[in-house]
Amino acid sequence: VSTQSTGTYPSPPPYPITVRPLRRRKARTVFSDEQLSGLEDKFRVQKYLSVPERVELAVSLDLSETQVKTWFQNRRMKWKKGQQSTEVRSPGDQGGSQMNQLTSETILPALHPFSTRFLVG
Repeated sequence: VSTQSTGTYPSPPPYPITVRPLRRRKARTVFSDEQLSGLEDKFRVQKYLSVPERVELAVSLDLSETQVKTWFQNRRMKWKKGQQSTEVRSPGDQGGSQMNQLTSETILPALHPFSTRFLVG
Protein backbone atom coordinates (compact mmCIF):
# COMPACT_ATOMS: atom_id res chain seq x y z
CA VAL A 1 0.00 0.00 0.00
CA SER A 2 1.54 3.27 -1.12
CA THR A 3 1.02 6.47 0.90
CA GLN A 4 2.13 8.73 -1.93
CA SER A 5 -0.43 10.60 -4.03
CA THR A 6 -0.65 9.23 -7.55
CA GLY A 7 -2.33 12.34 -8.93
CA THR A 8 -5.45 10.43 -9.98
CA TYR A 9 -8.96 11.56 -9.25
CA PRO A 10 -11.90 9.42 -8.16
CA SER A 11 -14.03 8.10 -10.98
CA PRO A 12 -17.24 10.00 -11.72
CA PRO A 13 -20.50 8.71 -10.23
CA PRO A 14 -22.48 6.22 -12.34
CA TYR A 15 -25.43 8.64 -12.56
CA PRO A 16 -25.64 12.12 -14.08
CA ILE A 17 -25.38 15.08 -11.71
CA THR A 18 -27.50 18.08 -12.51
CA VAL A 19 -26.04 21.41 -11.52
CA ARG A 20 -28.43 24.26 -10.93
CA PRO A 21 -27.22 27.72 -11.74
CA LEU A 22 -26.83 29.87 -8.63
CA ARG A 23 -29.34 32.68 -8.33
CA ARG A 24 -28.00 36.01 -7.22
CA ARG A 25 -29.85 37.68 -4.39
CA LYS A 26 -31.54 40.98 -5.13
CA ALA A 27 -29.50 43.90 -3.87
CA ARG A 28 -30.61 45.37 -0.56
CA THR A 29 -33.09 48.21 -1.02
CA VAL A 30 -31.92 51.56 0.28
CA PHE A 31 -34.97 53.60 1.21
CA SER A 32 -34.97 57.38 0.91
CA ASP A 33 -35.51 59.52 4.02
CA GLU A 34 -39.00 60.39 2.73
CA GLN A 35 -39.88 56.72 2.24
CA LEU A 36 -38.57 55.75 5.70
CA SER A 37 -40.47 58.61 7.28
CA GLY A 38 -43.70 57.52 5.56
CA LEU A 39 -43.20 53.89 6.55
CA GLU A 40 -42.36 54.75 10.18
CA ASP A 41 -45.30 57.17 10.46
CA LYS A 42 -47.71 54.50 9.25
CA PHE A 43 -46.11 51.87 11.53
CA ARG A 44 -46.57 54.11 14.59
CA VAL A 45 -50.31 54.24 13.84
CA GLN A 46 -50.81 50.60 12.89
CA LYS A 47 -48.54 47.57 12.99
CA TYR A 48 -50.40 45.54 10.34
CA LEU A 49 -51.70 46.68 6.96
CA SER A 50 -54.51 45.25 4.90
CA VAL A 51 -53.80 44.61 1.21
CA PRO A 52 -55.53 47.82 0.06
CA GLU A 53 -53.66 49.85 2.70
CA ARG A 54 -50.38 48.27 1.66
CA VAL A 55 -51.03 49.03 -2.03
CA GLU A 56 -51.98 52.63 -1.22
CA LEU A 57 -48.85 53.16 0.88
CA ALA A 58 -46.64 51.56 -1.77
CA VAL A 59 -48.04 53.83 -4.49
CA SER A 60 -47.73 56.95 -2.33
CA LEU A 61 -44.06 56.18 -1.52
CA ASP A 62 -43.14 54.89 -5.00
CA LEU A 63 -42.31 51.41 -3.66
CA SER A 64 -43.49 47.97 -4.65
CA GLU A 65 -46.14 46.25 -2.56
CA THR A 66 -43.58 43.55 -1.73
CA GLN A 67 -41.11 46.14 -0.44
CA VAL A 68 -43.74 47.59 1.88
CA LYS A 69 -44.81 44.14 3.06
CA THR A 70 -41.21 43.10 3.76
CA TRP A 71 -40.40 46.37 5.50
CA PHE A 72 -43.42 45.96 7.80
CA GLN A 73 -42.50 42.33 8.57
CA ASN A 74 -38.94 43.32 9.46
CA ARG A 75 -40.08 46.34 11.46
CA ARG A 76 -42.56 44.25 13.48
CA MET A 77 -39.77 41.80 14.35
CA LYS A 78 -37.55 44.69 15.45
CA TRP A 79 -40.44 46.13 17.51
CA LYS A 80 -41.24 42.78 19.14
CA LYS A 81 -37.58 42.19 19.94
CA GLY A 82 -37.48 45.60 21.62
CA GLN A 83 -40.64 44.78 23.56
CA GLN A 84 -39.21 41.48 24.79
CA SER A 85 -35.91 42.94 25.92
CA THR A 86 -37.39 45.82 27.91
CA GLU A 87 -36.71 45.75 31.60
CA VAL A 88 -39.50 44.69 33.94
CA ARG A 89 -39.68 44.71 37.73
CA SER A 90 -39.15 41.42 39.49
CA PRO A 91 -42.23 40.14 41.43
CA GLY A 92 -40.66 40.86 44.86
CA ASP A 93 -39.38 44.33 43.95
CA GLN A 94 -41.23 47.09 45.79
CA GLY A 95 -39.84 50.05 43.89
CA GLY A 96 -36.11 49.44 44.29
CA SER A 97 -33.64 49.74 41.47
CA GLN A 98 -33.21 45.97 40.97
CA MET A 99 -34.52 44.98 37.52
CA ASN A 100 -34.77 41.72 35.59
CA GLN A 101 -34.12 41.88 31.87
CA LEU A 102 -36.14 39.48 29.73
CA THR A 103 -34.16 37.96 26.89
CA SER A 104 -34.97 35.62 24.02
CA GLU A 105 -33.29 32.82 26.00
CA THR A 106 -35.84 33.14 28.82
CA ILE A 107 -38.91 34.02 26.75
CA LEU A 108 -38.74 31.95 23.57
CA PRO A 109 -38.41 28.45 25.10
CA ALA A 110 -41.46 29.11 27.30
CA LEU A 111 -43.50 30.36 24.33
CA HIS A 112 -42.76 27.39 22.09
CA PRO A 113 -45.89 25.17 21.89
CA PHE A 114 -43.91 21.97 22.59
CA SER A 115 -41.78 23.44 25.34
CA THR A 116 -41.58 21.64 28.66
CA ARG A 117 -39.71 24.56 30.24
CA PHE A 118 -41.45 27.23 32.23
CA LEU A 119 -40.42 30.73 33.17
CA VAL A 120 -39.32 31.01 36.77
CA GLY A 121 -39.59 34.46 38.29
